[in-house]
Amino acid sequence: MGRVSGKSQAAKWGRVAGGVQLVTKENCYPAVVKLGQTRDRRLTTPAMETLSVIAYKQPITKQEIEDIRGVRVERSIAKLAELNLIEERGRKSTIGRPILYGTTETFLECFGLNSLDELPKLQEFAPKDLADELGETFLAELNETATSFIDETAVSFAVETATSFLIETAVSFVAETACSLQQPKAQNE
Repeated sequence: MGRVSGKSQAAKWGRVAGGVQLVTKENCYPAVVKLGQTRDRRLTTPAMETLSVIAYKQPITKQEIEDIRGVRVERSIAKLAELNLIEERGRKSTIGRPILYGTTETFLECFGLNSLDELPKLQEFAPKDLADELGETFLAELNETATSFIDETAVSFAVETATSFLIETAVSFVAETACSLQQPKAQNE
């Protein structure tokens, strides 16, 4: 039977159930167990968005992140802290003294950065012309939606008004006709 040479090897040949098996050396057992406990480190889209806000705006409070994202971020913050991508950086000097969050060395390592200065500039993602164009597009769509809503509301109001008028007219006509039928005709004497 061949032998794996060298003391730095993590495995050895062992006899098991009448055969041979490659097994881990006893002193390497903790490292192998740790490898088996590796968790899924992928981030959800909300967690990645939260991490981006923290990376660019740190130190930042949970409330400030929620104001930017427009949604609650407790789960994302908990997941990012569990993965050691963010950490508490202290407390803000305001009422309630909210926790300030920032990124960690692990964040830099995971994203291959030496420092936060290497983060892409936000202007690279949304040039001013694009932001202006998007703003104009949004305003045009908002105006179209408002006009459509006003038109639909006006038509709806006109239909309701016409219907009410027709009903009132019909009721009035029926009432007048009923009254005239009930009155005795005056006889010529």
